[in-house]
Amino acid sequence: MNRIFATTYSEIIELFKTHKRIAITGYPGAGKTLLSTMVRSRAVIHTDHYLKLPRDKIATQIMTDLSTKGKYVVEGTQIPKMLSQGFQPDVVIWLIGGTRPNCQGIRTQMQTYMAEYKGNVTKINLRDAQDNPFVKRL
Repeated sequence: MNRIFATTYSEIIELFKTHKRIAITGYPGAGKTLLSTMVRSRAVIHTDHYLKLPRDKIATQIMTDLSTKGKYVVEGTQIPKMLSQGFQPDVVIWLIGGTRPNCQGIRTQMQTYMAEYKGNVTKINLRDAQDNPFVKRL
């Protein structure tokens, strides 16, 4: 895994300016959807919208839909599984923390997939970001 260090909210926003294909993943309640609401200049795909599909078809369908987009942000807990199936965003923003500690299965699966991923990753807890304007909302 290649690390891109971002310790502030401003550095995360800079990633949006310098990368075309961004994936945001993280534990439940970590701020994935909230962070994606900041994006105005590209398509935003929420993986939760695909959860009605059969479990083994979700990642493939999302990747198919993204293949027609030049510039996008895709967010959700499905990202690590997509990465394991060949999905290649320019950067992955991995949000740690979260407000739902009872989701240990998702956390374990995410840690396993992310440990195997060789691409660009920045790992941050938005609650700890020094200049995060949303910290009270998280």
